[in-house]
Amino acid sequence: MRTIQRRLPLAILFLLLLAIIAILSISCTQHQKTNVNSNTITIKESEVVNFQKEFQISYNAIIQGKANNEDITRLTTNHIEDHYGFDMGKVMFKAGNRIDSPFRSTYEGLLSYYIGNNALFDDEGIVNSNFRIIDFKNEGIINDDGFAVAMGQMSFENDKNRKRTENYTMILKKDDSGTLKMISHKIAEPTK
Repeated sequence: MRTIQRRLPLAILFLLLLAIIAILSISCTQHQKTNVNSNTITIKESEVVNFQKEFQISYNAIIQGKANNEDITRLTTNHIEDHYGFDMGKVMFKAGNRIDSPFRSTYEGLLSYYIGNNALFDDEGIVNSNFRIIDFKNEGIINDDGFAVAMGQMSFENDKNRKRTENYTMILKKDDSGTLKMISHKIAEPTK
C-alpha cells in the first residue's frame, strides 16, 4: 500500500507535467499561426489608385523635363526606382505591341523602353513620343495575399492634343518599408 501511495504523487506530477507541455505546445502553435496571418499584407484599392496617381505625376514629369531640356535619364531612373520593384527581386515588363524583345526583366531593358539609346534594344524611347498620361481607368482590382492586380486603360495626350489609349495590367507588391511597387507590368494598344 505504501508503494502505491508513493507512486501516486509521482503519477500525478507526471500527468501535470504532460498537461503543461500540451498547453505550451498548443499555445506556441496558435502563436505561430497568428504571426503568419499578421505577415499577410492587404493592399487596399485606394492604395492602388494613389500609386497610379503618383506614377502618372512621375511619368509626366519626365515628359515635362524633356521639353525643358532636363536630364531625362535621371528623371526616368528616379521614376523606375520609385515605381518598379527591382530592389525586391525580379520584375517582368511587357513592352506594348513590340515584336522584337517585347519582354524586359532587367532594369536596363526597362530604361531603354522609356528613353531608348541602348544598343541591346531597338527602342525609340516611349518618352520621346511626348504623350502625357491623362487618366487611369481601372476595369478591376484584385487585392489578396500581399499582391494587388489592376487592369484597365490608360489615356494619353500629346502637346498637339492627339489622344491615344492603351490597355494595362500591373501587379503590385509592398516592399519592406510598405511602399507599393510594380513587379509585373504590361501595356499595349488595344487590338482592333
